[in-house]
Amino acid sequence: MDKVLMLHQFHEPHHAHRVFGDAVGADYRHFETGDPIGGPEANLNSMLARLRTAVDLDAYDVVVGEGTTPIYTLSFYKLFNQWDADVVPLIADETFLKIRDQRTHHVWRHVLSPVMNRVIAGAIAVGDLARSWAREYLSIPIRTVHPPIARAKYDALEPIGRRNADAPGDGDDSAASGDGVRILHAGTVSDRAAVAKKNVDLLAEVVAGRPDWSLRLLGAGHDDFAYSDLRGVEALGFVDLEEFAAEFAAADVYVQPSAGDAFPVASLEAMLAGLVTVVSTATGTRELVEPVDPALVRSPTAADVERGIEYALSLSPDERRERGQALRDRVRGLTEDEQAEAFRAALEGVVA
Repeated sequence: MDKVLMLHQFHEPHHAHRVFGDAVGADYRHFETGDPIGGPEANLNSMLARLRTAVDLDAYDVVVGEGTTPIYTLSFYKLFNQWDADVVPLIADETFLKIRDQRTHHVWRHVLSPVMNRVIAGAIAVGDLARSWAREYLSIPIRTVHPPIARAKYDALEPIGRRNADAPGDGDDSAASGDGVRILHAGTVSDRAAVAKKNVDLLAEVVAGRPDWSLRLLGAGHDDFAYSDLRGVEALGFVDLEEFAAEFAAADVYVQPSAGDAFPVASLEAMLAGLVTVVSTATGTRELVEPVDPALVRSPTAADVERGIEYALSLSPDERRERGQALRDRVRGLTEDEQAEAFRAALEGVVA
C-alpha cells in the first residue's frame, strides 16, 4: 500500500477505525488540528481549521477520513495541497443522514455534491444503511466493510455465546416468565445529541413503565442525564472486561433503539454473546438482525420498541437460543484480523 494518512476525530480514532488504519500502515492526524493521536478531546467544528490543516499536511498518496465529518478536510487537501492524492471518506457516522435536516441541504445537493464527486476517489461504508445515506449525495464507488469486534471483547463474549447455544432446553426461564427481566444497552453518551441518537432516554422510559423490567446501561455519561434516575434503570458506567462480559451473560435481551446509528459495535457484541438483540429500523446492524427474525427490528418509537422487547421475551427458551445462535453466526467472522484484511482489500480496490 502507498503512503496512507487517516484523519481522525476527537482524542483518538475509534478502536475499529484504528484497526482499519493499522491494516494499511496509516499515519494519524486530527482532521482539524493536524495533531497526532492524543490531541484535543473535542472537535473544533471550524471550517477554517480544516482548511489550514489540509494545506499544512505532508504529502500522502492516500488520505482516509474517519467518518464523514472530515470530508471537507479531505476535499481541501485534494484541491489545495496534493491533487494527485486519492481521498477516501470512511462512511461510519450520521453526517449524510443529518444533512437532509440542515439549512445547507440544497447547497449540498446542487453545489457540494458535484465537487465531492469530482475530487473523492471512492468511499468505504461500514454498512448498508450508512451507504444509503451517502448515496443521496455521492455518485462514486462505495464499498462496504463492517467494523470488527475488539479482540479482547471478542475473546470474552464468544464463549458466552457458545455456552448459550449449548444450554439445555428445559428448566425455568426468567425472560419467558417476565420475572426479573434484565435488558442491556451499551454505549457512551457525551452530550444530549448522543442520547437522542441512541434513543437511550426513550428506552429508559419504556423500561420504567414496566415494574418487571430493569435496564442496565454500560458506558460513560448516562448518569449525567435524568433518565438514569428512573425506576429500574441502573447506569454502571465503564466497567472492567470481566464485569462487562458478566453483564452480557446475565442479560435476557439487548436493545439498540437508535434514531440513526451507522453500525453500533455494541449490538454486534450482544449478538456474539448469543443474546436476542432488538434493533431499530434506523440502526445499521438491522441488516444482520432482519434476516434472522424481522420481528426483532422495530421502528424507533416507544410503543414499537416496547413491542419488540415483549416479542423477544415471548419466545420460548429454545426459540431464544435458536435466534441467539443465528445472530451469533452472523457476526462470528467480524474479527480484527478478518476485517483488517477486508478493509485493506476495499481501499486498494477504491484507489486502484
